[in-house]
Parts: sequence; C-alpha cells; structure tokens
Amino acid sequence: MLRLSFSLEDLPRVSISYCGRIIDMAQAVEKELICPICADYFTSPKGLPCLHTFCRDCLKSHIMSQINKGQFSCPMCRTSVLAPEEKPRSEWVDIFPTNHHVVSIMDIVVPNFEPIYCKICKERGLRHKAVKHCKLCVEDFCLECARLHNLFNATKTHSLSEIENKQRKPDTRPSASKTPDQSSKINYDNYIIKVKFKGSIDLKTDHGDEPSFITSLIFLEDDRIVAADNCNYKIKLFESEGKFVSEICQVRPFGLTLIHQTYIASTEAGYIKFFHVYPNKIKIEKTYNAEWKIYTPHAVPVSNALRGLHYCNGQFVVCSGDDLDKHVTVLDANGKNQHRVWKKDGFRGNMFKDPWYCKLSDNLEDIYISDGTGVFGSVKCVSSHGQEKWEYSCQMPRAIDIIGNHVCVADWREDEIKVLTKDGKFVKTLLNKEDGIRRPQAIAVNHSGDKLIVANSPPYSSDVLLLFDLEYKKVDDTKASHKKTTSSLCTLC
Repeated sequence: MLRLSFSLEDLPRVSISYCGRIIDMAQAVEKELICPICADYFTSPKGLPCLHTFCRDCLKSHIMSQINKGQFSCPMCRTSVLAPEEKPRSEWVDIFPTNHHVVSIMDIVVPNFEPIYCKICKERGLRHKAVKHCKLCVEDFCLECARLHNLFNATKTHSLSEIENKQRKPDTRPSASKTPDQSSKINYDNYIIKVKFKGSIDLKTDHGDEPSFITSLIFLEDDRIVAADNCNYKIKLFESEGKFVSEICQVRPFGLTLIHQTYIASTEAGYIKFFHVYPNKIKIEKTYNAEWKIYTPHAVPVSNALRGLHYCNGQFVVCSGDDLDKHVTVLDANGKNQHRVWKKDGFRGNMFKDPWYCKLSDNLEDIYISDGTGVFGSVKCVSSHGQEKWEYSCQMPRAIDIIGNHVCVADWREDEIKVLTKDGKFVKTLLNKEDGIRRPQAIAVNHSGDKLIVANSPPYSSDVLLLFDLEYKKVDDTKASHKKTTSSLCTLC
C-alpha cells in the first residue's frame, strides 16, 4: 500500500505581491469592459475610428445629441467623426463596426453575460432590457410593456417584481416612497410635495420625422408648452393639456427661454434668435436689413455651439459647448455688454469643463449651471464675476430649473430628477426610473409651480413628454409629524 504524506511546507509558495499583481490585472481587464458613458458593462460594443468603444445605445444617444450636421465628436477624446449625409442620423451608429475583441474578452471573463430582454419587444424584433417580472404570466417586461401590462383588465391585478438584470449593478440609489396610486411623496422642511403622473404628450407631428431629441422645454405664462426638437429642426407648440398646436421648421434650436408672456428666444449654432408665439402659430422675429433691403431673422451673435440659455430681469446667460472653447456668457437684453464668466483668480482661466444648461437667480447674483460629463460632472453655483459658491457632484447633469427655494436638475446618468437646496445640498430624488425617467435631457416647471414636464433622450421614449402634477401642503412647524395645514402651489420653503 502506497501512502502519500506531505506538509504545508511542501506546497509551492505564492507571494502576496504576486497575488496582488493578479488582482490588479483582473481589475484592469474588467475596467476595459466598462462603457465610459453609462459606466456599465458593454452592450453591443461599437468602435470608433479613434479606437474608443461604447455601447451601441449609448453611442446612438450621443450622436443624436450633437449639434454639428454631418459629424460628431468622440465622447472621450473629442476627435471629429464624419458620417454619411445620405443616412438618417439615427442610423449612423450602425455604420461603425462591432468591437469583436471586447466581445471575445467578455465571453471569457464574464460568462453567461447576456442580459434578460423583454419578451414582447423581442417578438417585435426589438432588444429592450427587462426590468419587471410577472410571476403569474412567467414573463419579463421592459418599463413600457410593464405599464401596459398593468393597464389591461385581465392583468392589471398582477404583481410585478423588480428584475436583478445580469448586466445591471444592484440599484442602491434612494427613491421616492410610493403610495397606492403610484404617486411620490417627498418631505421638505415644512412642506410636503406630492408628485403625480398626469399624462404623456405625443411629439410625433410628421411621419417623416426622426426620433425626437428635445433639448429644451418652457412653459408660457398661460401654461402652453414650447419644445425645442433639435433632431428634427423644429420648435413645437402644445396646449397646456398636451394638444399639438403648431410648429416652426427649418430651425436648429437647442436652448429656449421665455422673455415676456409670448416672446421667447432660442439658441441656434452661434446665435440667439427670437420668436413670437401666437395662439395658433410660432413666428420668427425679423429685422429690416438696410444694406440688403430685405427682412432677416433677428439674431444676436454670441459664440459657437450655443446650448442652454436663460433670460431674467433684463439679462441673458448662455452656455457654449464648443470643443475648443467651453464657457458661459452673460449679456443684456439687446445682446450688448457681453462678458464671460471667468475664474476669480486673476488669471482669467475657464472654470467650466462642459457647460450644458444655466439659470439666473431673480436678483441676478447667482448662476446655476449643469457642467461636465462623466466623473467630472457637477451642478455649480457661481456669481457673474466668477466666484464659485458651491458645487454638487453629478456625473451627467442636464437641464435645470427652479422650484421655489430649490434647484431641480435632470440627472442623465442616474435616470433621476433631483432636488437640491439653493446652497447645493441634496434634498431628495423627485422622480426616477420607476416613473418613466430614462436619460432625462430637458425639464421645465410652470410659473405657478404646480406642473413639471420632462423629456427623455433617445432611444428611451423620446417621442413623448411626461407631464406631472405638483401639489404642496404646508406642515405646522410645531406639529410637523401630526398635522397638515394650508396648501401652497407656488413655493418650497
């Protein structure tokens, strides 16, 4: 009988430093499998000529958000990428090759990686990730199909559970508590705000339109809604309840702002242009050119690649996303006395990484700006003279608006609408993915503060606007937890 015996000393020794190097290598490999835009594992990775890779849907959304016609810039290195004019912008993403090198590594490092897809969408030839599961039907649904599942009489009593999709990281973000009527209640210092979904507004006004990319929204004083459809070269007008009224074509708007009652302004390329909103139409304002002896659009030149703008008490503030010169400009109502917001350090350095949207305070002392992309993104408050007052980290902030004494921001990366105090402190998540928020680009609150409208980015239900009712109830300071008193529809104190 052969007896085998050995001690621990006989085993080959592996140094701690060697194990550390193995772990570092594994982490480095995993990092290469993460999309820089969504910070999640790649889905259908597409490679650009500059050799950077992104998820197909992430790259498509980025392409749709670009201003320059016929080209776009790489989200990582800003290299310009030309695309064929003969193809619609929504199809550019499929021109670029799939990165099979990344796919092969993922097959080895992350086996069984295929995420769960919505069954109904798969039958229609679509690939939408499932987020809900019905135990009675034994089927998985995307957010839209789950909503429909809850509407049908035969299935509306079915309980849907959250899916821990294999591709998604566990969601540990705070969310608003739900009531039986699917509304959210958020407690502030001495107010309670109730957010309730009112309905959706169809943006499709022409069968030949590309998927809408709404870059800005405003309420007129009578609660009519104006939307800037950047992708379809249109500004659209809707009644307060969502009925389509009219549109003006052959414009390329990005930002919108209300100047007075029915007088609005928009950013387009390097100009601020002006429009009059009538009961049944939108008309661009024109001025007489004595040299050419013709009427031309009233346009104020500012700088290249203008994005969001805001008008308040005789002043404009506007963001520029030019690749080589990203800045914020303040100017008066006539387009004069323009000056940029510089760092207040004597060196006139630029204090913005990638400014998108901006809001002026009523006293014109503070400017709230959504700035940056990725890990360097933030919401900032600065003075018009360059003094930075506070900064709130937010990876991909987009449109911002003011609700009373609070700042409302669209968090594109987290699929949320967040509320901050005016000194930069996080208050609550107002809306999230459960409420239909997916990569929110544009938001607006009406003048009385009782309506909120949200536009998602392509490809997530970008052809509809989501309209919510806001209701406020003031709580007695001495009995805040027991008694509610008079209601207010105009502010959050």
